Amino acid sequence: MTLTSYVPRRGKMKRKVLADPDVFTIMKLPKLIFFVATVVLIAGCQSSKSPPDGDLPKTSDPFSEAKKVLDAQVEAWNRGDIPGFMEGYWKSPKLVFTSGGRVRRGFQAALDGYLKGYTKETMGHLVFSDLDATPLCADALVVLGHWRIEEVKKPSGGVFTLVMRRFPEGWRVIHDHTSVHDE
Repeated sequence: MTLTSYVPRRGKMKRKVLADPDVFTIMKLPKLIFFVATVVLIAGCQSSKSPPDGDLPKTSDPFSEAKKVLDAQVEAWNRGDIPGFMEGYWKSPKLVFTSGGRVRRGFQAALDGYLKGYTKETMGHLVFSDLDATPLCADALVVLGHWRIEEVKKPSGGVFTLVMRRFPEGWRVIHDHTSVHDE
């Protein structure tokens, strides 16, 4: 079966062949989708909105640099310093933070959520573990890990997936999806 369309031409309907079944079949669709997704991902990593490479700090191991940011977040949390903890996040209205079935958009909304949900007394001791990073391109990583808050009345923990991006000021979390598991 040939895919066709009818195009009006000088008062007559003219048949136009859109695709031949030998050229475009459903069997080729998954390859096409994979190809398009790959092109989009590569284009995203080459985006003109990314800072020029000359403006980015040079690192031989992107994950070790990103991990320093996560370590600084843990240290700030354990001092009871939520604004210091938030230094690891992208200060942008485009930051995405998802937890507890809610999506918060923007740095300020994420900060407000932490300030509302925690006091210095309820913050406890934060531990990140089992960190695993997957590079997306030269200036982006996906980090998977476990988190746990100890030394509080009701300990909690869960998993997180972070998308981190390298900016001139260093690595920042641009997307955080955190889940809580039941104790």
